[in-house]
Amino acid sequence: MPKRVQKPLFHKAIPRVTAGVTSFLIIVLITALNPHAHAQQASRDRSRAPATLSPDEIFKRYRDAVVRLEVFLHGASLGVGSGFLISDAGEIATSLHVVRPLLAHPETTLQLKFANGKSLESIKNAIKIGACGDARGTDLCLLKIEREANAPAFITLPLATAEASPGESIVAIGHPRGLDFSISTGIISALRTHTSGWKEVQIDAAISPGNSGGPIINRHGHAIGVVYQFERDGQNLNFGILAPEVQTLLKAKQPYLNVPSARKAYQDQVRRLARRATDQWITPFVQNFTPTTASQSSAKNMKNMKWMRANFADTSFQILMPEIFQNCERMPEAPDASATSCSSANGDTVVTLQKRKRTTTESLTKYRGQRLVAPRPLAIVDQLETMGLWEDLRPHRVSFLSRPTAARCSKSSPAAGGFFKNTSGVCRFETFNDGEPGAASASLWLELGSDLYGVNAWSVEPGRLQFLQGLANLILVSAGRTGEDSPKLYQAQFRPSLTRKASRRNSAFSEADILDSYSDQTSVVTIVRTGAIPPSRMNSQFQTWSRAVAVSNLPQSSQEILTTDIANAPGRVGTWIIPNPENKRQSALFMMAVSFQQNETWIIYEIQPLQQMAGGRTPSNSLVSDMDRFRSWVKTFRPTGK
Repeated sequence: MPKRVQKPLFHKAIPRVTAGVTSFLIIVLITALNPHAHAQQASRDRSRAPATLSPDEIFKRYRDAVVRLEVFLHGASLGVGSGFLISDAGEIATSLHVVRPLLAHPETTLQLKFANGKSLESIKNAIKIGACGDARGTDLCLLKIEREANAPAFITLPLATAEASPGESIVAIGHPRGLDFSISTGIISALRTHTSGWKEVQIDAAISPGNSGGPIINRHGHAIGVVYQFERDGQNLNFGILAPEVQTLLKAKQPYLNVPSARKAYQDQVRRLARRATDQWITPFVQNFTPTTASQSSAKNMKNMKWMRANFADTSFQILMPEIFQNCERMPEAPDASATSCSSANGDTVVTLQKRKRTTTESLTKYRGQRLVAPRPLAIVDQLETMGLWEDLRPHRVSFLSRPTAARCSKSSPAAGGFFKNTSGVCRFETFNDGEPGAASASLWLELGSDLYGVNAWSVEPGRLQFLQGLANLILVSAGRTGEDSPKLYQAQFRPSLTRKASRRNSAFSEADILDSYSDQTSVVTIVRTGAIPPSRMNSQFQTWSRAVAVSNLPQSSQEILTTDIANAPGRVGTWIIPNPENKRQSALFMMAVSFQQNETWIIYEIQPLQQMAGGRTPSNSLVSDMDRFRSWVKTFRPTGK
């Protein structure tokens, strides 16, 4: 067989290049002979390009494609959201969380309202439910309505097929705070991938509760996404799910069902996904937990798991959690309790761990078969009472209350180990209709010496109950089993006289996961760890924190006398004299250092009463000595990386 001769790569390209050059020369020649040819070509290009619409043109053209969605429980509104028609067949795209109460609580109804005032009710089977969410937890849902005979065709908003791009102008139409059919304008700030895997768009158009489920529309009149989230602490930092994700739901061709049937189908879907997650992530660790295998983060079975830290006033331990949980934060402390809360990326599943002193010496086992918590009203009841509507709903009071089960208690749990290995009593129970309509939780109460610990796993989806029970058990067996129960999170050369004290929460550090306080006769020292701060915000954040601490602890005017940098780390150090003109003995020296690191930020501040000398003044050499001592001590501070 003769050998195959491989021709040079440019062999077949030469004719193409020649033809291309020939065509170019012809175009140049025609243009030279006909000066209007270029303008004619440009006109033809513009005619093929999509029309560009102004915001008012978009609103006038597509206002009737947007609908108002409101879920009711026995006539009480549970919330307003938006949706929009995407097909002539009456299909509507919206956010799953807008209609979730309808799918979670069997006594809820949905009202759909058009811009012309006409409304449809789910109780009359005028609204059907299609595909809602997926294995990734996509916050989308499809609805469908039927067009009445002889009624005009639906005004629909086409889904965009072209890829969106940052900087592109957009508008959003919805019902912010119940203000029907409102429009806001902005641009696409960025395109991102959500931690759960779906594609999302970040926009700066104004968004509020009530916009969820509404369209994000580009200047060509195409829906590029569905509004689903806004950042409460951000400045016009809002998000939508991109249109291709809606197309994915449509391609699933899931049938549209009446509400009772859709409710059952959806909860069956949630239960299947929850069971799969429990079997894959939770059960293997609960049944065969060993600190050795669990600490090997590279092991195959740790792929969807990670260690997170639970922090209390004087206790800290790690817990094993599924990767869907984004962060754990210390919650504001009550006088007799402290707590840590861990939230999933979507905020629809929350685990709370609480510690408090026991008020009785009797064992928890005494409460076997009893309810440990009383039925509590849904969160909306406070609003109904304020509006004067609660009295009218008293005949349906039970529908607005939680339903805790009786406790199943034992003297100890054979699965407990690590931090909870000496538990003397364990009680388990579940709560349905917990806080939000249809929501469910699984709880553990544990006795450990003189303390009582509570573990509560909560979700808006009642179908996740098995997963929630597994989460509570996973915390029970994994707490403090990574080598040491309460590892030191930082090292520093403390003064021997400093002793730990109960932490005092400060609104400036509401998201801190560590807030430790120490004191002696000289001063009070506080150490805080919170999230990473981008370089552009370091200066402003330092100023915000320093002002908040000064106002909270020493509500007087202040004078900054020194600002410098922390050695060996991007950071800031500030020193202030806080005078009290009315009582000089209450004047103080306030010193604060902040170390901005890649994944976290550490704040250290010390408040020291001024030494009052003759004439009510403190010698400058004493102030300088105190400042030098603080800066030297700060340089010894080292996070351990745990």
